[in-house]
Amino acid sequence: MLNTFIGRKKYITEFEAYLAMATTEDAGELIQGDLIRYSGQSGIGKSTLLRRLSEVCDHKEKPYCWLDIDGLELPSGQDILFELARSSRQFPVARKIVLEQNNQKTNNNDELTLTEQFNYQENTVQTILSTLKTFDPTPNTALTNLLHAGVDFTQGVLKRKAEQVEQDVLRNSELFLLNILKNAGKKRPIIFFDGYEHLYRQNQKISSRIKFTGNTAREWSNKQTPRAQWIESLAIFLQNNGWIVVMAGRTYIDDKNTTMLERFSYAEITEAVELKAQQEKTFANLIKNPASKERLIQLLSQLSFEGNPLWLLIAMNLVENLLAQGDTLEKLQSDPDYLQDCFETKPLDDLEEFGDIEHSSCKLNLLSQLTPDDPSLETQAWMLAIPRVLDENILKLLFGEDAGKITTAYRLVGAFSERGKQYKLHEEIRDLLLAYARSKNLLNTTNTKKIHQQLFECLVCWNDFDLHTLKTQAGKKRSETERLEHNKQNPWMLEASYHGVMRDIFCTRNGVTPTEFWEYLGHSISLSYLVKFRVSTNNLSNKQINDLLTIFKDEKIKFTNIFGEKTSAALSKALATGKALSIYDLSYWQEKLKIATPEAGDYLGLAQAYDTHGFTEDEINTYDELMTRYGSSDAPALQEQCAEALFNKGVTLGLLGKSEDEINTYDELMTRYGSSDALALQEHCAKALCNKGTRLGQLGKSEDKINTYDELMTRYGSSDALALQEPCAKTLYNKGVTLGDLGKSEDAINTYDELMTRYGNSDALALQEYCVKALYNKGLTLGQLGKSEDAITTYDELMTRYGSSDALSLQEQCAKALYNKGTRLGQLGKSEDAITTYDELMTRYGESSQSNIKAHILSALSNSVEMLMVLKRYTFALKRLDKVLLQTDHSQQESAIMSFLKWLIYQLSPDLAEMDKMNKSKVVASIQALDDSVVFSWGFSELMPLVDSLKSEKSKQHALCFINYFEQHADKAVLIKLNSSSKCNTSRFK
Repeated sequence: MLNTFIGRKKYITEFEAYLAMATTEDAGELIQGDLIRYSGQSGIGKSTLLRRLSEVCDHKEKPYCWLDIDGLELPSGQDILFELARSSRQFPVARKIVLEQNNQKTNNNDELTLTEQFNYQENTVQTILSTLKTFDPTPNTALTNLLHAGVDFTQGVLKRKAEQVEQDVLRNSELFLLNILKNAGKKRPIIFFDGYEHLYRQNQKISSRIKFTGNTAREWSNKQTPRAQWIESLAIFLQNNGWIVVMAGRTYIDDKNTTMLERFSYAEITEAVELKAQQEKTFANLIKNPASKERLIQLLSQLSFEGNPLWLLIAMNLVENLLAQGDTLEKLQSDPDYLQDCFETKPLDDLEEFGDIEHSSCKLNLLSQLTPDDPSLETQAWMLAIPRVLDENILKLLFGEDAGKITTAYRLVGAFSERGKQYKLHEEIRDLLLAYARSKNLLNTTNTKKIHQQLFECLVCWNDFDLHTLKTQAGKKRSETERLEHNKQNPWMLEASYHGVMRDIFCTRNGVTPTEFWEYLGHSISLSYLVKFRVSTNNLSNKQINDLLTIFKDEKIKFTNIFGEKTSAALSKALATGKALSIYDLSYWQEKLKIATPEAGDYLGLAQAYDTHGFTEDEINTYDELMTRYGSSDAPALQEQCAEALFNKGVTLGLLGKSEDEINTYDELMTRYGSSDALALQEHCAKALCNKGTRLGQLGKSEDKINTYDELMTRYGSSDALALQEPCAKTLYNKGVTLGDLGKSEDAINTYDELMTRYGNSDALALQEYCVKALYNKGLTLGQLGKSEDAITTYDELMTRYGSSDALSLQEQCAKALYNKGTRLGQLGKSEDAITTYDELMTRYGESSQSNIKAHILSALSNSVEMLMVLKRYTFALKRLDKVLLQTDHSQQESAIMSFLKWLIYQLSPDLAEMDKMNKSKVVASIQALDDSVVFSWGFSELMPLVDSLKSEKSKQHALCFINYFEQHADKAVLIKLNSSSKCNTSRFK
């Protein structure tokens, strides 16, 4: 690259003339500023010129600001204005030399002396700075100087009290900053907008509370505004208020009064050649001869399209390479097979049809000469633009044996930007090749999709991505640490995912283009590289695509709330480009914190990564660093992130067993933010109090626990916000459980009733989950108090409220309630009602796959066997008994107990036993087969009348022997002995 600024003297002279014009401050009246727009194709030197003009400002000590549009991801007008303020240079502190006039009065005796004005200005600026910390915690010297320059005595700022100024800032900081910029315009400062064309690459919007009208701006309702329109209006506003606005870009909303940057002149190309000659011997030898120098400059002028800086570089490198290979200047100038075809058949200023890129045919022809053995772009070079990242293997796949030639040729002319073994095409060259491919309809062809397919398959193979294993493990849970390690071993996984989407096996037929889908998938924060890779390998349905798009939109809101707009946007971009491997990439977050002023969200991201990797002490230290930097901020967004940090710190301390430190951290959170009316802060405070109460209970401090829960309810119990109602409901439920554990059953029931009164009518699942558990516990407590009818009524209320829900968490509690109701009815001697209740349980949830619900159904089915036996409906009992045996194994007590009950039924009704040789040996065998870990909890009091009714004394003794074993868990040897004895000494078990 040319490393010294060349030419553009005309523009520098014109700019210096603008700087020399009178300012509003000098004239005593408003003098409108100027708008300077530079445009031109990529590579023409727009950004280079703007940087040179800013150097002129520094040299002349002229105040200016700079805004680079490329990569600008600020969410609001306020943030853009702060960015401008931070970039400001050469705004001197307004320290007028008026010391000799200390005591002189102005014509108006009511006005302040100049010294008093200066002191008042200092105080006002400091008040503004302090207030602005609410919105931006890191105001720098540049912002301070800008504020001094912007304070306008004539507009009465200093005649207002500091409190009034503070109120202006708080009411609308965006408008206040705009007025500061407006007032600073009296010094005729400059604002540079670089990369203006990037405003139009995406239809991005920002939030703003102002409306521009000419040279004024007024307060407006907060609205989403197209970013390009807002910045264009800002530029006009500043120009109308004295600023010199300098823009550089390919595209503008209004192209009037735009200066198109010319290509380098003959003199400037000569200057470039002479600079090149200082670096390269080939050129140095050529320019020694005036004739050779002239021929070289003429050739380079033609090959660089009369002096385009980018193509001049390419041309110089190409010519240098060809000369090194033995060619001569005469041959390069005269032989059409080399370089002249396009220039002899096309006018130089022709604007070609593909991509609206100037001189595109000629540029493509020039590129084709880089590979003279096969100059066909349609079969060769355009494919360089298909991958986003290149390496030797990819080039071999694309070009086979020609890969080495193409790589060498493009590398020699500076067409690649290289990083290690990976490299990318220069932006304009890739744009040119893609434009060519689009114009020839090459990008969406079956062949191109096959190339994406080949790249995908080869990247999978080269990097040892086990596609089959990844697919079969898609449903298996893997730790994020394992995922991250896998990603580190496979840095090309993201690129493989890109080609997996672009091969278009599912997008187009489902109404979304591959490019659109990749924009969502690639930028996803919640999905790891591994998941993105899995998505790209599957043939997704329309529903799956829509579900993913919903996830992408929801996650943007979620992570913006956690990390803030700037951190979230930067992370999303880093994940899409491969700079971050996942949201838990430690190295990414550690690099983020190396900058001078990291965002609060950066600290939260690093702490979360430490937590995932098990570095809990580092996690806690990171939270402390966040609090040190931002803990004193009044900015709502920063306070929310600080509260998040304190809450997370408390949770981590609790997991480390540092309960007292955990409680102290929650107390600190309450001290800082407990009096806030902001919902986001109240949510963290409520969760902190809830956790504090739980921890106090675990420490055996039940009374303190209850007091903490009461404090939570006092603070937030009347809130309508679901975010607060949930911890309140949890608190009431936990308080009820604690009171029950303390033996205060009536207080526990009252607490459950309070929970139902407050939240029983809610449709929110999170609240319903606590309500259904509260009703279940209330029913359980009433039963323990001997109030069986009240318990049954409570279970009925539970079923009335939540029995029709599809939520598994509610269904589980409903199943438990029905089971308990059936058991309670059985204990009341209402066997028919008990059986009916068990049947309802099986009817409602018999198809459930949830293990807890299946366990209750099995218990209900087993209990109903006993109820049917009590009613002497032995045939029905046997049918259900057999169902139980089919569903149990040797790890469950029912497998042995049901065998015993079956034997007992046959003793009670011998006619049913004719088809089944069930005897005591089979019962003993089922007991012997049980796992040693089996615990018996079955009661037989309801069956004892049946045992007493047995006509055979021997059968009665055997039945008692089995029952005693089940109830007292006696030695199995006694039962084994029963096989060879007709008697059983039941006293053994007493």
